[in-house]
Amino acid sequence: MTAALAAAPLGAVRVQVLQDGTTGAYAEALKGLAAAGATLETLPEGSALNERPPEGTVRLALGPKSALKLAGAPGPKAAALLHGWDVPPELAAVTLEPVPAELCGWLASAFPGRRRLLVLRGADAQPPARKVAVGALLAAARAAGLEVDAPEVASAGEAVPRLEASLQSERGEAIVFLAPDPAAVTADTLPPLLETAAGLRVPSVVSSPYFLKSGALAAVEPDAAASAVAAVQLAVSGAHAVQPAPARLVVDGRLAERLGVPVAAGPHVEVRR
Repeated sequence: MTAALAAAPLGAVRVQVLQDGTTGAYAEALKGLAAAGATLETLPEGSALNERPPEGTVRLALGPKSALKLAGAPGPKAAALLHGWDVPPELAAVTLEPVPAELCGWLASAFPGRRRLLVLRGADAQPPARKVAVGALLAAARAAGLEVDAPEVASAGEAVPRLEASLQSERGEAIVFLAPDPAAVTADTLPPLLETAAGLRVPSVVSSPYFLKSGALAAVEPDAAASAVAAVQLAVSGAHAVQPAPARLVVDGRLAERLGVPVAAGPHVEVRR
């Protein structure tokens, strides 16, 4: 998919970019658009959003906050590249979040013999999109034959103790998936959660390859460059759809060896050493 998308020229397209901030994924997205020949411009906020763009222009939101701003702006062609599936219907979009059924297949392939998926989630009111995403993941895990353990966390201070308690039994069969959560998995709780999982020799999986440097054993790595090209192509075609990004699961093979966790490569699963 990546090669096909990269080969599709965007030389006649001007892309005005509005983004939430600077991340590795967004930087790769801009590189992908430039490689495809698109003319890139930064779209300033404020009054510029209310101006109708020139003919042949696609506006691209990088991130969920920018997507919401762009959804209400004039202009028939707008796209988004973001995490999650909660996309304004006015936009064509590619999501960096994996399809739950595919993710469960990758996990089963990467960690042979492990049949228990543990997902921390907040106990209090969650954003609707987050509830849907977690529900879809748990349903996909059950359909794949995995035992599901989804402990609820009332506050960030409970995250590490709750993980430790959940891993006291059958830890040799567990996989911990740490998806962003406003109560359970935050910028403050993620490092100690990764440390706890590593200390118990349990594989931890995160939704961004950035955290491979912070002690995660595996991470979902979307192809942001190809995905940005795909999002713009959707907008040019006039489609209002959400597509998943081409992605794979990357496993830190050296860390797996240090922890004594057997891992295996497979379709869409890469073990890096």
